[in-house]
Amino acid sequence: MKPALILIALMAAVGLVLYLLDRRHSTNHEDATATDTDTTTEPATGCTDASCVLHTSCPSEQLLRGACEEKIVYFNDEELDALKGRDPDSYTDDELEQLRDVLYTLRHEEIMPWFQSISRRGIALPADFYRELLELAS
Repeated sequence: MKPALILIALMAAVGLVLYLLDRRHSTNHEDATATDTDTTTEPATGCTDASCVLHTSCPSEQLLRGACEEKIVYFNDEELDALKGRDPDSYTDDELEQLRDVLYTLRHEEIMPWFQSISRRGIALPADFYRELLELAS
């Protein structure tokens, strides 16, 4: 009986260490993605990944963490590629209107994939527009 208890205690200790290492890795990964919006991804249709955060997180966490796939999907918004790499504070009123035109023509379930697509394309959003997007996504 004593060897069984030792084995159980050893398994519990290994499990605890693995759990703590996983939490530490997850926390470090979230911090890295929170500061680098170019690493966000867009969700896969019919995602089967059990760890996919799109099905268990609030919209702002989804935007920071990304999803299951890394491919870029266009939403008939190729003209927005002209904003790639630019400071969002330098956008003209016409350019902001282009962004809003695309945003407000999307279906609710397309908002998150669209944001992740433009992030992967290197298009930054002004803070006010980002808040507007989050409100529409929730």
